[in-house]
Parts: sequence; structure tokens; C-alpha cells
Amino acid sequence: MRWPFTKLIEYFKRPSFCSQGTILLERVEASNGLEKLLDEGLELIKREIYPQATQSIRSRDKKANRIVELNKPDFRSNFGDKRGVYKTRFERKAKSGRIFLQKGQWCLKTLLHEALHTVSVFSARKDLGRKFWLLNEGLTEFFTGYLLHRSHGSCHEAWKTKKYSACSISYFDQVRLWCTLCNFISLQEVQKIYFRDPAAPEWEKIWKQFIQRINKAGYRGFTDAVKGDKKPKEILKHFPEDFRRIYHSRDQNLDYGRILR
Repeated sequence: MRWPFTKLIEYFKRPSFCSQGTILLERVEASNGLEKLLDEGLELIKREIYPQATQSIRSRDKKANRIVELNKPDFRSNFGDKRGVYKTRFERKAKSGRIFLQKGQWCLKTLLHEALHTVSVFSARKDLGRKFWLLNEGLTEFFTGYLLHRSHGSCHEAWKTKKYSACSISYFDQVRLWCTLCNFISLQEVQKIYFRDPAAPEWEKIWKQFIQRINKAGYRGFTDAVKGDKKPKEILKHFPEDFRRIYHSRDQNLDYGRILR
């Protein structure tokens, strides 16, 4: 359904931040403010999702900051603007393992999203990150929503409703896919395919085991559909009716209170 022109104008004129976001950004001005915020994000990941989370990549320069904020001209001269404004708010430079944020275009959800990337298997194995880009981003934003739900309720609501431009949900179809799936499969099962675990077997084996567990749970139609860059309509063909009902429900498809932990 297309939005009326007036609704589109309102959407693009949304404020960037709420009052909490303004306070958060003021902390950046303090000494090592960004580094401290990143540490808080990593501790939140450990507390709420995965206690063993460790950053898979680090800068070769031990004195370099792990996270940097650039103004708009500097950010775009370094990272370009070919992919559109909504995908150039932040960038994690793979070779150095540093996070780069564009000033005025990020908030708590961006910080958590990028912090999650640094502890994921997709950052440790670049071949997976390139091959399964949409799987990587969808899972990252799904876990971002979970962290907001568990620790920042008002931010989570704003994220879901896209109330503020700097902290709106991204990869919406992929997020509601995973949120719906966790109505039937526990969050712990999904963690195994996302977080880096040096002691675990190769990711391909973990993924195969993940598919097998879903099949044994009664969802035999589930295949590798979520792994590729397929459209939602193609993906949903592989799911039963009870799954599709939740996926299409505006009240339930992003309800993190319903998911199995």
C-alpha cells in the first residue's frame, strides 16, 4: 500500500533523536566517550544474550580507537555514498576492525548493531559475511532489537515504529522473520549460528545442525531459504501456516516478549 504524499513528507521530516538520544550523544564529548559506550554495549551483549562474546577482529594499531565518529564530508570521502543515505550512516572497516560512525546519523541502536558485528562469526570469517550478507545483517538487527527490548524499552518502541530517523529498525523483513521463528525455536538455538565460538566446529556444520533441529521440531518444510537473498514471499513458502500468521501480524511479528529464550 502506498503512503499519501503528506505522510511521506512527515516520515522524512521525523526528528533524528529523542531526549535520551541527545544525552547519549553528549557523552561522546567526554574523554574516551565512544570507547566507553562501546564497552557498555559489549557488556550488554554478554549479559543479555551471549556471555562468551568476544570481539573477533581488532585493529593492528593497539593505540587506535576501536570506534570513531566522522563528520559527513570525511565519512563520505572515505566510504562513498553509492548505496544511499540509509546505508551510509555507519561502516565497520573490515581490514582494521574499527567502527566508523557518521556524526548526527547514529544513536544507541546503531552502536549496538555494530558492536554485535564485532562479536559475530561473520566478522571472524569474511567469506561468510560476503556470501550471506543479508543473513548476517538480518540476524544482527534482530539481536539489536532484542537488546533494546531487554534494556531500553522506550528506545525499542521508537525502533519498531520508526519514530526517529537515526534509530529506526532496518532490514525489517529479515528481523520479523527471525522474531517469528523464535516463537517456535529458542533464542539459544539462533545464537549458535551467529556468535563466534573458537571452540565450535566449522560454521557450515553448525548451520546444518540448526536446520536439522528445526526439522525435528516439526517444521520439515524449513530449508536453507533464510540463508540467501531471497524475497520474503519466496522464503515464506517454506514455512507452515502458523508461522505465516505471526509473520504477517503487526501485533506479533516484532513482539520480543513472545519469543522462546
